[in-house]
Amino acid sequence: MMFRKNYNNIQNFCIRLVSFFFITYYPSNVHGNDVQINPMIGVKQEFTDNAFYSSKTMRHDFISTFSPGLEIRNRSEIFDLSLSALFDTYVYTDNRELNATNQTHSAKLEYDLSDKLDVSTDYTYKKDFNIDRDLETSGIFVGTIERNKHELSLSSNYSIDEGTFLGISYGYNNEKYDKGSAQSSMYSDLQSHSTTWGINRYLNSTLLGRIIAGYSRYDYENSSIDYSFVTLGIKKDINEVYSCQLDLGALNTRYSYEQKRVDFQNSRIVSEEIMSNKVGGLGSFVLSYRGELSDVDLSVSHDIQAASGRDGTAERTTCALDLKKSIDYEFTFYLSMKYFINRAKKNELAAQDINEETFRIGPWLRYKMSKDLYIDAKYRYYQMKNIEASTFERGNLIQLGILYKHNLLE
Repeated sequence: MMFRKNYNNIQNFCIRLVSFFFITYYPSNVHGNDVQINPMIGVKQEFTDNAFYSSKTMRHDFISTFSPGLEIRNRSEIFDLSLSALFDTYVYTDNRELNATNQTHSAKLEYDLSDKLDVSTDYTYKKDFNIDRDLETSGIFVGTIERNKHELSLSSNYSIDEGTFLGISYGYNNEKYDKGSAQSSMYSDLQSHSTTWGINRYLNSTLLGRIIAGYSRYDYENSSIDYSFVTLGIKKDINEVYSCQLDLGALNTRYSYEQKRVDFQNSRIVSEEIMSNKVGGLGSFVLSYRGELSDVDLSVSHDIQAASGRDGTAERTTCALDLKKSIDYEFTFYLSMKYFINRAKKNELAAQDINEETFRIGPWLRYKMSKDLYIDAKYRYYQMKNIEASTFERGNLIQLGILYKHNLLE
């Protein structure tokens, strides 16, 4: 009850804060600001050969998706405020038990308090049902159970001098699963708090050095995890189009959970807190290309992250390639490819063993018919190997969609 009260208070605070800034700045500065009100509607038709993401029986289906939404933005020289709401309604031709409507609502504010100090806040609420909701970020599949997710971030940067600046951030995450569902016993609610501190300094005109430290606390229904880390890193502009960044460091986790046993002497069941520590390394490397018509990012990272729905965290290794190529004014080609490894030992990082490998590749083409109208053609292939459960699943998805988005103030 206390957790629910806390994130309700945070949600109400963010809504009031963002509403205050929008009301305050819109009437008085509308002529000097960039103000946009963008209603949108998207329609997609998809075909999948594995609607349930199953390793046993692949059932194909056609999916129609309707996505109305609204974006509001108010931007000036010192602040940038945006609000958005999006609804995605999925209608399956055959497997109608998968029909659902996802919701995403967000508010974001960036504000320059002075030439040296800026602050920002970002709040997102999601209500989702689809099995592949976390495929893009973690490679982990979650069932069709309803999830309500609240995310809040606060950050600030302070410039000490022309070449040195400090950064601090706080993040809050709350995930709750529908306890009335028949699947609820398979999922664990999560509440987490995290904070990071960093100092960045330009060593010369093309080389940036940095030190980042952080702490996170993950509270699940039956366990908790304390996670801390420190990294040393650099960011190097190789030339006008190529840059790279490298961060390496150490981490420490403390996993604690309650274990029940029978006290025969007193004829009762007692609970004991069991704790385990793990020390390891983390790191990330990113190579970027920024050309006149193309953007490419190649990245590799290793860290400990929350495993949504699972009772605990996992060591996650991620390899990713993201490409954007402007063919001409109307056509843009995208390619996204990711490979995830999620591993955890029972009672070390999670309540159960996790050993999964997921690969996903998704090329897509966007055609800009006008400044308000877009047509997308997408393909996605994925495969996931659960080594612990000795299962392998794969699937293909083909999608054709149209998006209309218009600024009412133009």
